[in-house]
Amino acid sequence: MIKLAMNKSTKNVLIATLPTVLTYAVGKVLRAVSKRYHLCPQCATGFKQEVRRMEASASSCEGVELVSSNYRGRKKYTGTPRYIETEYHRDREDSINELRTIARYYGCDMVIDVKCQRDVDDEETDSGGTYTYSVWSYSGKAVHKAD
Repeated sequence: MIKLAMNKSTKNVLIATLPTVLTYAVGKVLRAVSKRYHLCPQCATGFKQEVRRMEASASSCEGVELVSSNYRGRKKYTGTPRYIETEYHRDREDSINELRTIARYYGCDMVIDVKCQRDVDDEETDSGGTYTYSVWSYSGKAVHKAD
């Protein structure tokens, strides 16, 4: 989710980004924001760097290894694990790709203790009925593989 906040003193829009949200919609979001809001040069530079970092993470997320919480073997890693989680998605693959992208965003190449959470959501159909469907979220701990 991109959070927009107006700085009252300078009337500039400040943008705070979360990596979980911009994984697939970076281009669409950036175009939408740039059409409606003007950023001060400092904010624009920081925002563009953040977007480039997110785009790079999304394009290189395939190499991130996911290790289930049910795995009983040992995986060697370095550093302190960082807890990460995804938003809920209709498609499980979208949640998995988002988890990998978040891990890559933080510079990690493995996610351990991966857990899947299923929930249900519903929407009203054109005929007035209710369509119920599953939504999925993944969580885990992002780490660096030990050599």
